[in-house]
Amino acid sequence: MYFLLKTYRIWVILLPLLAHVSLAQRVTIRGYVTDRTSGEALMSATVFDTQKQTGVTTNPYGYFSLPLSQPTRLRFSYVGYEPLEVDVSATSDTIMQIRLWPATHEIAPVSVSATGANTANDHPIGLVAIPISQLKAVPALLGETDLIKALALTPGVTVGSEGTTGLQVRGGSPDQNLIILDDATVYNVSHLFGFVSTFNPDAIRKVDLYKAGFPAHFGGRLSSIIDLSMKEGNNQRHRGDASIGLVSSRLLLEGPLSNALKGRSSYFVSARSSYFTLFLLPTLLAARSSPNGQYVNYWLYDVNAKANHQFRDGSRLFVSLYNGHDAWVAQEGSKTNRSAFNLNWGNTTTSIRYTRSLLKRLFLRSTLTFSRYQYTLSTRDRSKPGKDWITTQQIAVTSSIRDVTAKTVLEWNPLPGHNVQAGVEAIRHRFQPTRLVTTYEINPDTLNRINQAVAASEVAGFLEDDVSLTRWLRANVGVRAVSYRVDRQTYSYMEPRLTLNVAAGERLSVKFAYSKMHQFVHLLSSNSIGLPNDVWVPATGETPPQASDQMAVGLTYLPANRSLSVTLEAYHKRSTGLIDYQTGSNFLSNFNRRWENTVERNGEGDSRGIEVMVLKTQGRLTGWTGYTLAHHRRRFATIDQNRWYDATYDRRHVFSATGQYQFNDRIRASATWVYQSGQPTTVPIAMQENLGQEATAYPLFVYGDRNNFRMPAYHRLDVGVTIGHKTRRRMRNAHWSFGLYNAYNRSNPFYLDFSRKLVWGADGKATGFDYKVVRKAVFPVLPYAS
Repeated sequence: MYFLLKTYRIWVILLPLLAHVSLAQRVTIRGYVTDRTSGEALMSATVFDTQKQTGVTTNPYGYFSLPLSQPTRLRFSYVGYEPLEVDVSATSDTIMQIRLWPATHEIAPVSVSATGANTANDHPIGLVAIPISQLKAVPALLGETDLIKALALTPGVTVGSEGTTGLQVRGGSPDQNLIILDDATVYNVSHLFGFVSTFNPDAIRKVDLYKAGFPAHFGGRLSSIIDLSMKEGNNQRHRGDASIGLVSSRLLLEGPLSNALKGRSSYFVSARSSYFTLFLLPTLLAARSSPNGQYVNYWLYDVNAKANHQFRDGSRLFVSLYNGHDAWVAQEGSKTNRSAFNLNWGNTTTSIRYTRSLLKRLFLRSTLTFSRYQYTLSTRDRSKPGKDWITTQQIAVTSSIRDVTAKTVLEWNPLPGHNVQAGVEAIRHRFQPTRLVTTYEINPDTLNRINQAVAASEVAGFLEDDVSLTRWLRANVGVRAVSYRVDRQTYSYMEPRLTLNVAAGERLSVKFAYSKMHQFVHLLSSNSIGLPNDVWVPATGETPPQASDQMAVGLTYLPANRSLSVTLEAYHKRSTGLIDYQTGSNFLSNFNRRWENTVERNGEGDSRGIEVMVLKTQGRLTGWTGYTLAHHRRRFATIDQNRWYDATYDRRHVFSATGQYQFNDRIRASATWVYQSGQPTTVPIAMQENLGQEATAYPLFVYGDRNNFRMPAYHRLDVGVTIGHKTRRRMRNAHWSFGLYNAYNRSNPFYLDFSRKLVWGADGKATGFDYKVVRKAVFPVLPYAS
């Protein structure tokens, strides 16, 4: 609390100084910028004073506030929309409702950084904001448009293994990414064991990825912030979308809540579901009629829903809901005995947000969110000695994490070029690393210890100012004070944040960023791909929080025609408090051990790299190309005698290129090619065999240094074509999408395995085994259609 009081004192000193300067301003123009056709707010739209050559951007709710001292002409613009200019000569404070038309030209400019930036100095360092229209154009596995995998095509971002959704940002592990959906934390982003991500692109209107230069209003993770905003719904008319693909089908409905509230309220519902169950129905029927049948089933779904209403006083209320679930079951047995294995997991989030313009230049937003992630792994044996089935053996293991978060932020625009934010945030965590239910005999005290939940609380206060100090110098200066308490142990930290943009003309900008971050959750994972059976645990007195310091420098260059942008960034990040599983340990199979005793603690990390990105935003051909040269290392006192080793997430060279070509109004082609250096992994250096009666048994492998081998390089080409047309009577738009994943059938390694062949001597006796390391691929060339 001392740090929170210290931050409050800084705010009290700064407030009257800025207020004194702001008295010179006569009037304030404030309001909202929205889409004229749907009524959706346009976040990060530009409001530009053409006379003073200064401006502001709208906040996530489309709100802006701009002080003026004399009549002027304001220019409102947003990428993909027709700009609008308005003459303003108000003598008193004025509220405006600005509605922009979507661009009508056939090939509208589309920018990966959809911030409405006009100069190189307006592009923040470390921020990638990909328009949803661009994401949907990227070819994807089985035709399932995937936001997470699209992010992995940008420099500094990779995934653990092919087809999975565990993002690794600048050498960080998947748990070091804070993923928020309408301000609610999402802890697991995988459907179908990671082959499809949690986020339905039909339900998302904007996604921002922060790799550096983290604003002070974000915290709690070391590597990245992925901020997703759900669509608000069309408040002008009712409409719907439907899609049928190889993996799932999607349905979207939106419109005003009622005709009387048209233009002031809206609803939005989007649902997605797989139909593997229908395809597998014949195997179920065959298994039920067979004396020894086997049956496998899989089902996934997710639902996004949102409603919002604007009150007479201009305040707005938003209610958002997300629920997603995966269920996998395998059964076998006869008519009298059956066994089943089940794995299911899912996320639930709820957000209630209230926003209101206060006074002339204050904007309030308050948020209350709930987030839960849970998975269950279970096996059950049943028998039917008579008429009824009875359970003979059962074991079920459940792990979950639950958060309740309250956050209030005040946004203040005292001067043109000043955006001050101050706020507080409180999080109540409840961790349930394991909940065991079984028919096996276990000591009651042991069972109570295993099933014990852990509560933790996190409180933070922050202050930041995004300010244009001069025409050539822009800065974001902030500080975040955070206090975390668990099991009578309290950790308190100050986290300074600084970003500087120095303009060398309109086309070239030099940038610098520094961020201090802390993370109070750990992910127990024996893999790097974010499978659903990973276990979330809190930082404790024995396993302290993770921390990182990151510095980044960069250049942004915009050519004269503004159709291209070139970005170069270099970074260095040092991390402490890292954990890793002990060799041969797995928390799920060691119920009699505390999780703290299954991990290596107090590890260090060192990540550094250079990233280059070339982006084309206009014309028939659009897309981007990225290259990353990086080195990520870790070390633990108890691993390899405290020597540095290449982290599992180290990819020395990564190159990606994705592009879309618009032939005409109806036909668009897209292609993606990606190359990555091999992933570090640990392979045995020796083995001990038993050639006696157990000659068929596998030997005992002997391991040396951690990550002593690299898999072969990974590369892949995806291609796709989309054909659109108007249906009969030209009332509906229809699109056919076709494509190939891994078009040239590259056998990329998903994991390594050992093959062995028994060697026989001349006397007919076994003399040993011939071992080979074999790479196992999962995805051949795969066509798709939707």
